[in-house]
Amino acid sequence: MISVIIPNYNYSRYLRERIDSVLGQTYSDIEVIMLDDCSTDNSVEIMKSYDDPRIVGVFLNEHNSGSPFEQWRRGLEKAMGEYVWIAEADDSADIHFLEETVKTMEKEKAVLGFAASVMVTAEGCSLAKDYDHWKRRRIVEGGYSVYSGRQFAVGMQYWRNCVYNASGVVFRRDAVGEDELKALDMRYSGDWLFWTGIGLKGNVVELHRRLNRFRFHDGSVTHKGAYEGFLEDIEVVGIFNERFNINPFKRCFRKMKFRRRWKRMGFDSLCPV
Repeated sequence: MISVIIPNYNYSRYLRERIDSVLGQTYSDIEVIMLDDCSTDNSVEIMKSYDDPRIVGVFLNEHNSGSPFEQWRRGLEKAMGEYVWIAEADDSADIHFLEETVKTMEKEKAVLGFAASVMVTAEGCSLAKDYDHWKRRRIVEGGYSVYSGRQFAVGMQYWRNCVYNASGVVFRRDAVGEDELKALDMRYSGDWLFWTGIGLKGNVVELHRRLNRFRFHDGSVTHKGAYEGFLEDIEVVGIFNERFNINPFKRCFRKMKFRRRWKRMGFDSLCPV
């Protein structure tokens, strides 16, 4: 069984598309856990309007948590499935997403599997953004890649968070330990460590199929949020450096990438690395 966690905050305009894309999956052995973080729109009304035996319940916060990862943690506490899918409320999925991802994970004995995404605007129009970098990596759509935990962590995650959208990921629930839950204490970059920690416990599969629809809210990050997120990213890379004993050359190159990003972001002060 797969536990599907749908965390929501004020995304009523996308909720029906999200929930329908979950309940319409060709892989039907699921339990659905809906969470609302004290929305001020009609999200709860929409959630409660569904009558499906696979829906475990709609769980409401009395106060807004202030962090998307708190909803992940709460959902994981209620999850009972062998696998977990955190289906963010503003995204949607191809009906074959779960079937294809889990089938590949089981074939390769993987603890984490993620698919590519179609990037869409707030209005649902497709974008040309390619966060998967298929052209640069010379990847042809249709197959998949398998990585050991260390290959995934040091070869991929060290350079950037390749698992850029939770809605495109399935993972084994028993691979989530104390370290992964602690990573969710972060406000911006906790998912980077969360996915990396899970991946280290087995194989990771990357499906070269666009089975997820990631809604890109352009300009939604504030100047303060961008700065704080940058600092958390520095902290994450510092953890990588120590945990994996990254060599000085790679550390220097990674620092240069931070400085280029800092310049692109247009901050006036000196880069903190």
